[in-house]
Amino acid sequence: MAVSNINTIINNDIQKVWNIVLAVDKYNLWRSDLSKTEIINDKQFIEYAKNGYATTFTVTVVEPYKRWEFDMENSNMKGHWIGIFTDKGNETQIDFTENVIPKKWFMKPFVKTYLKKQQKQFILIEHQELHPLIEVTYFQQEVSSQSGCYLTVQGHFKRVDEYKQELVLTDHTVIPLDDILAIDSEIFKSISYRYKFLVGARDPLIRFSF
Repeated sequence: MAVSNINTIINNDIQKVWNIVLAVDKYNLWRSDLSKTEIINDKQFIEYAKNGYATTFTVTVVEPYKRWEFDMENSNMKGHWIGIFTDKGNETQIDFTENVIPKKWFMKPFVKTYLKKQQKQFILIEHQELHPLIEVTYFQQEVSSQSGCYLTVQGHFKRVDEYKQELVLTDHTVIPLDDILAIDSEIFKSISYRYKFLVGARDPLIRFSF
């Protein structure tokens, strides 16, 4: 079993944070890994990855503005997610814990990276109004050849363009999501582990290393 935890403060009131986290039908608007979410009923939904791979989620606990839990399962893994929300006035403390058990032995090396990515994806979106400083390492291909190199740039995060699949900085720098190797940011120092995870890579061995 692999366990991942986030415990941090979001600079938004609890109602907004709660509504964003529970708006599963809108996940594909800001999560680059999803194509769509299918709502089965008020207790169950299915997420479809860009390649059509499906994961089923079954809600087990709902305590409005306090606690949300669900089971999740696909052909490769199963697990349980617990989200605890604490009202801090104009801010919200979140404590999210995810447990994942791989069903297949060869999936074990990938579970930790999967957890980091799932737990952190919306954190940057939640802070986008603050335009946090981030460091992005990405692959830049030379126009006239098949070769290229990895570059690291710093800038202030503006938004993720889901339609074009691009990360946009405030200085108008645009980076294709598929070319990004890693992202780092000071805003994640309060989180239980450093915000440094792989969000995409041309080499699948790099994509799943940690």
